Amino acid sequence: FKKKIKLIKIKKNDLIFWRGHVAIILSKNRLIHAYGPSKKVLIMNINYAIKKIEKTANLKVVGIRRAN
Repeated sequence: FKKKIKLIKIKKNDLIFWRGHVAIILSKNRLIHAYGPSKKVLIMNINYAIKKIEKTANLKVVGIRRAN
């Protein structure tokens, strides 16, 4: 996963990384991840998830990667 991606150019199967956390992109607007506070695997809107993780876990996105 060497290729760095900007949020605006994400595609299905890209990965979004936070410190100690990762999510898989399902579409231009949705991701899937294990959301700690709810103890469930959830499909969420990407922008909502980024804001929610920043607010609840004080984590910012550290990178977005695509498999070569």
